[in-house]
Amino acid sequence: MKPTERVDVAGIGGLGHRPLRLLNAWGCDITALTSSPSTQDETKRLGAHRVVLDASR
Repeated sequence: MKPTERVDVAGIGGLGHRPLRLLNAWGCDITALTSSPSTQDETKRLGAHRVVLDASR
């Protein structure tokens, strides 16, 4: 994976926060997919550039 790649991370709960931090440190452009509206702010704080709320889960 190159530092300039765009990456999606699905599921922020559990261990999902770890890839966010790693990918952000690597310089990737991150879109986080979450089913919980309450995690959107935390997801941004952890390094996601965009957050997509997936209400279908």
